[in-house]
Amino acid sequence: MSRILIIGSSCSGKSTLGDRLSQKTAIEHIEIDDLYWKPGWQHVSDSELRTEIQEVSAKESWIISGNYSQVREILWPRATDLIWLNLSFPLVLSRAVSRTVRRLISRKLVCNGNTESLGSLLSYEGIPFWVIRTHRKYQSSYRELIESQTFPNLQVHELRDVVEIDRFLNNLELAF
Repeated sequence: MSRILIIGSSCSGKSTLGDRLSQKTAIEHIEIDDLYWKPGWQHVSDSELRTEIQEVSAKESWIISGNYSQVREILWPRATDLIWLNLSFPLVLSRAVSRTVRRLISRKLVCNGNTESLGSLLSYEGIPFWVIRTHRKYQSSYRELIESQTFPNLQVHELRDVVEIDRFLNNLELAF
């Protein structure tokens, strides 16, 4: 495992797993959200994101977490391993609500100094509603992509719950 891509629904634990893998392997973890979002919740253009992803994914080893379809054709062929956090909708939705509330109360800085707002919790564009709108779509599209064998270079690790994630990390620890 030298170039690891972590995908999954919002709030499935991509960043957390990326950080844990980085600690175990000493491979740099890059979150696509940090490349995409600028202060004030403004985002870079697709071409800027693609340029940045070209640069970071040209390295010999990396752990990248994120689902951005506009960079899929760059990342998926370069990755050696794909970790799909295919967690249940109830778990992911509960995480989306609790994470948003925690960040709202704590005013924790995320994605280049941005903070969550009440709109992040209640608006149609907020994370909980985003999870409601996209979870099933992501499950279906990832299943299709993986089964299509379009990216035969990838060693796919589909993890469906916290127990499988912990088992994966424990087995990885034995390998390093």
